[in-house]
Amino acid sequence: MKTSNVFFALLRRIVRKALYLVGRNPNLFDLIFYKMFRNSKFNFNETSLFYYYSMHNETFRNERSVEIPIVMEYVKHYQNKKILEVGNVLNHYLQFEHTIVDKYEKGDFVLNYDITEFKPSEKYDLIVTISTLEHVGWDEYSRYGDITSNHNDPKQLLRAIDNMKQMLSPMGTIVATMPLGFNSYLDSLIGRNKLGFSEEYFMKRISEDNEWKQVLYSDVIGAKYADPYPCANSIIVGIFH
Repeated sequence: MKTSNVFFALLRRIVRKALYLVGRNPNLFDLIFYKMFRNSKFNFNETSLFYYYSMHNETFRNERSVEIPIVMEYVKHYQNKKILEVGNVLNHYLQFEHTIVDKYEKGDFVLNYDITEFKPSEKYDLIVTISTLEHVGWDEYSRYGDITSNHNDPKQLLRAIDNMKQMLSPMGTIVATMPLGFNSYLDSLIGRNKLGFSEEYFMKRISEDNEWKQVLYSDVIGAKYADPYPCANSIIVGIFH
């Protein structure tokens, strides 16, 4: 580890301990630390993007720091177009006009539909989803207590993707991020090239301080969830045109 990294790691531990002792929130210091001292950008498909740091869900500790800017890079090209988000994620961080479908989360302007069954009357120019599809048909019962869901039917994931494709306008695009190592059925689809995307890209977490790097699929084969770092250690970015 570089000397500067050792110094900042030590400084961070000292200040965190001090904040604990005075009863303050050490996570606030983490956020300030990341904004001030961390590399503020990462590369995705030869584009330099800013990490997204927020106290909500402590994005500076996990994959949201790269998922949000990657997805928003596509969103910015679809202003004044019809945009659908599957899973209510972006609304917690950024405000822009779009339709949101989330089976479980209640909220203003959130439509509570199962994405495998959602049949809107209109087509969408862009459909985005952040770390949501990996739950479809996989852990809905254990995560949400939904005894009516097809929680023992992992093939619901493919049905969800197929249904999203049916909602696209002729020149529409789907952008989906999902963690590797969380859903073994998803991992097997990726390994067999059966997920159904036009393009697939991979991001890998490379440090305790939540730095990410774009890599080849061969670099994330066998990736585990929450090992060695908390939350996702690798993600797929699937694109369908």
